[in-house]
Amino acid sequence: MTVLDTLNFVAFNPLQNNNRIAVRRRKLIAKIDEQIQFATNKDYTPTQHKWVTDEHGNQRKVEVAKRVKRWWTASVDGKINLVVRYGSKPLEFAKGKNAIELGSETEVADVLSIQRPTFPIKISPKSSLILALSILLGGMAGVVSLLLRNAIRKRKGQAAA
Repeated sequence: MTVLDTLNFVAFNPLQNNNRIAVRRRKLIAKIDEQIQFATNKDYTPTQHKWVTDEHGNQRKVEVAKRVKRWWTASVDGKINLVVRYGSKPLEFAKGKNAIELGSETEVADVLSIQRPTFPIKISPKSSLILALSILLGGMAGVVSLLLRNAIRKRKGQAAA
């Protein structure tokens, strides 16, 4: 038995980056994961890579802390208001309601991890059904035009006679 016989081969399906909905959902999932990390780990500081030029003109890549805004705040009565944001805009869950009221800060991670946004499933059209419907509708349109033409000819024949 060779090494290749022990491996499980599958077809590679790359992510479709041209689908705007899928891209937005992936971005939202990444931001939700970041907020869950922020809520569960108080020492969590997200980082990003940045190119910095020193005094000699040399460029190098450094890791710097990324500024992340918490999605939750404490209200006057001690409850936590969680506002899910896409970019800087809050998402509306119902008409005029864009926040989730929680009892304590420990519930934030649980609420954010309830359900992930799902990705759209590509549904291909059934070409045989489209072909059958186009033949049927084309035939009906042909019959209607033939009947109308014959009716017009009969009227012209009766009017001339």
